[in-house]
Amino acid sequence: MTKTSAMKASGTKRPGALPKRKTTKPARKPNPNATGTGAAEGARTTKMGSLILQLRHARGASLIEIAKATGWQHHSIRGAISGHIKKKLGLTVASTKDDEGVRRYRIAG
Repeated sequence: MTKTSAMKASGTKRPGALPKRKTTKPARKPNPNATGTGAAEGARTTKMGSLILQLRHARGASLIEIAKATGWQHHSIRGAISGHIKKKLGLTVASTKDDEGVRRYRIAG
């Protein structure tokens, strides 16, 4: 039997072990970006909020424009549109190609 297993079996702490300290979390600071209005137009500056704002424009937004604003990759943007905006929020997203052949997404209705 080793020294550590003997100590564990007897229930004694290892020598020199400090007692556990209770840690407290610092008080939460108010978010200066939050307006508290709960507006759907992006009261908070989140990436999903900026995506929804871009999709609400009459012209919509391309993947390149959204990627510049959010820093996401193209497959992540398409996944957010499909999974969060369409399925979870229940919004209808229209996808069209403009005159230059660039696909644009917008929230219909």
